[in-house]
Amino acid sequence: MKNILLLIGALTVITHHACARVWRVNNDATKSPDFTIVNDAIAAASPGDTIQIEPSATAYPAVNLNKRLVILGNGYFLHDSNLQANRDSSFVISMIVDSSAVSTNASGSFIAGVSMGSFSFLHNVHDVTLTRCHVVGQVNITAFDRDASIFITQNFIESFITSAFLTAQVTATIEYNILSAASGVSGASVTLNANVTGLFRNNIINMNNPVLSLNNFYIANNVFTSTTLDAITGNSNIFRNNSFAAPTFTDVTDGVDGNHTNVNMSTLFAGSTSAGYGDSRFQTAGPGVLRGTGESIGGLTPDRGAYNTVSAIESYRTSGIPAIPTIYKLSVPTSVDPAATTIDITVSARSNN
Repeated sequence: MKNILLLIGALTVITHHACARVWRVNNDATKSPDFTIVNDAIAAASPGDTIQIEPSATAYPAVNLNKRLVILGNGYFLHDSNLQANRDSSFVISMIVDSSAVSTNASGSFIAGVSMGSFSFLHNVHDVTLTRCHVVGQVNITAFDRDASIFITQNFIESFITSAFLTAQVTATIEYNILSAASGVSGASVTLNANVTGLFRNNIINMNNPVLSLNNFYIANNVFTSTTLDAITGNSNIFRNNSFAAPTFTDVTDGVDGNHTNVNMSTLFAGSTSAGYGDSRFQTAGPGVLRGTGESIGGLTPDRGAYNTVSAIESYRTSGIPAIPTIYKLSVPTSVDPAATTIDITVSARSNN
């Protein structure tokens, strides 16, 4: 029963990696995990294995991911939800995904459902997906001298996305993210130098006095909630079907290419952009400005913003629970007759695809 929250996820991962192993990490040794420290599990794992960081009220130490692995956590913002039976998150102090040598190469890794203080793509690591994670601090793209592609999708990011020490091109897909403080509005920024290009689509940027710097990005279907954000610095960006709270925006004309300025944000979301807690407040409030007004993706017309009501298109997922079946309710008798030969346990599960 101690493993029940994530065992179903293990079966899903095993289906796709028939020879891979699933390693459990829990910093409570009484739960009989494989390891109590994530880095010890990484050292033991083989490329392609899965490491499940189980929910805990105590933070895990910093993680250095140096081989191709799947890292799964429990999601976040769970204490006021009925999405998981165990409402603690899988929080790590920080995570570095590194590719500094042939023997240290985490390229191809997949990280989902983890809460962390900060996250770094380091030393030419490529084809890494950071998805459905909660990053309290910043996301760093650092020290690349070879071309690479990275994916930052469906995350809740409270601080910066930034780059440094790049001499090669990094192609970044940044989509379906919410950039905001968990409570209210953040003071974060997105500052990527000219070596980072790519796609910036279907994000919600809920920042006070934000600074955004992008070059050669395709910028579409985003919602920028700040009235003081009136420009994205950088060159050769293309803007399509974005909504801006600011009265005017540099390089954008209201009504042209689907872009709109001076948009009143107060009625667009289920909750407030300046108050409240968590991510569900950024769900679209109903038909109107956001729904069905994004630029077409694969012949379908999505919403603007991170959440999407068009089921065939990707979307931000509340609380970042990985795309595996999980248990959200578990009922166990508080006492059992010593003579009983069976115990009635009720398990309620859902798919989080």
